[in-house]
Amino acid sequence: MSKKRSGKIFALTFAVVFATLSGLTILLVFPSGPTIYHFPSTIPFNYQPWMNLIPSTAISTAVINVSAVVSLGIPGSNNSFLTIYQINESLTPHNVILLANYELPPSTPYANSTEIDIFQVTPTLYLKLQQEMNKTALIPKQPYHGVLIYSILNNVSKAGGLISGSMAFYNGFIIYTQGSSSPIQDMQKALSFVLGNYPSLFSNTTVQKAVYAATAGKTSFLSLLYLGYTTQLPQSVVAAKSVLQTQSGFVAVIAVGFSNESQSVSNFKYFTRLYQGGSSYYVMDNFAVANIHYTLATVGPQLQTF
Repeated sequence: MSKKRSGKIFALTFAVVFATLSGLTILLVFPSGPTIYHFPSTIPFNYQPWMNLIPSTAISTAVINVSAVVSLGIPGSNNSFLTIYQINESLTPHNVILLANYELPPSTPYANSTEIDIFQVTPTLYLKLQQEMNKTALIPKQPYHGVLIYSILNNVSKAGGLISGSMAFYNGFIIYTQGSSSPIQDMQKALSFVLGNYPSLFSNTTVQKAVYAATAGKTSFLSLLYLGYTTQLPQSVVAAKSVLQTQSGFVAVIAVGFSNESQSVSNFKYFTRLYQGGSSYYVMDNFAVANIHYTLATVGPQLQTF
């Protein structure tokens, strides 16, 4: 997942369902403007284990519930994520449960950003990979504060194209990075965060609001994306998107955040034109929110993109 990066479903509109499920108590309707909701005084937020691996300095992050996507038969979910050339073992949609990714800002204006992938795999594969990688001399190993960093070759094509990468095992997750001139240093950045117990990106109130707005407060989603920078809407400051399964299909919920409610209202018409085809649009404090429905055949690309 490294970046190089209808039909109405509900009997009520999604906005009304959101308010009912989320306990929103204030609803303002303006004849000439959008429906406006407000966040609850305390935002309920369900911390998931993978979130603890995303540093507060990340400028974007994304996660896909791979096992759920595969079980639903969503097209485009059959390709391998990576193949460890030295031991000929692959991470595929059939042994990966969850795949997350985050991006760190470049160290200088002309440098590339750092991207880190996080895999949650089946316990059997997790143990097998560790055992095989530890016993082979084909994979160089380097300790870093008690964690081994493995230098692997990712076989990215049947033609034998190999990319150097670094991999580490931590608390049931596989952390991986590739594509830069120094993947070991990139891995050290990732490990220094988790080993130092620094704050996660998801401890930030703004991030929690963005996720809450984009998931309707739900904790079960097929995918979740977060951007901590300006989107196609010039005054925006953050954005989040989730893809949820519904009783009769799928819905993508897109939430674009601004500095204040006034900006979210003034940009609302442009927002609705940018994200066309939605079943409902509304404002939640400083966020403009869209709900767009998809079918099994069309939802695949929505899992990873805005």
